[in-house]
Amino acid sequence: MRAAPTLCALARAKKAVMRQNKAIGRSVPGSRESAYKRGYNSKSWDSKKKRVFARDHGMCRKCSRICVHGANDNRIRPHTDHIVPKPLGTDDIDNLQLLCGECHGRKTRKEMIENAR
Repeated sequence: MRAAPTLCALARAKKAVMRQNKAIGRSVPGSRESAYKRGYNSKSWDSKKKRVFARDHGMCRKCSRICVHGANDNRIRPHTDHIVPKPLGTDDIDNLQLLCGECHGRKTRKEMIENAR
């Protein structure tokens, strides 16, 4: 089992994201467009999330934990994740997977660190 990313590695990843945002002209370093502008508040996205949840039987693809809508514990909330990150992939259902909050956070941190290199 690999060790958790260090604070230095996470800081380098954040700086890399800030450099990328500056390079593409985002006014506030480290900011992203709103969920609405990124297309996550649409009927189409809601439909895809429901299809992914049903296809994956409500289970996290990484750890097989049962995900629960509306759970107070973020670790078991369902997250619809892009297998290939959205900037490089698509919103096609074949590029989406169900992850629990814990696995989604771990995957996102790993991707940030890899992109910082």
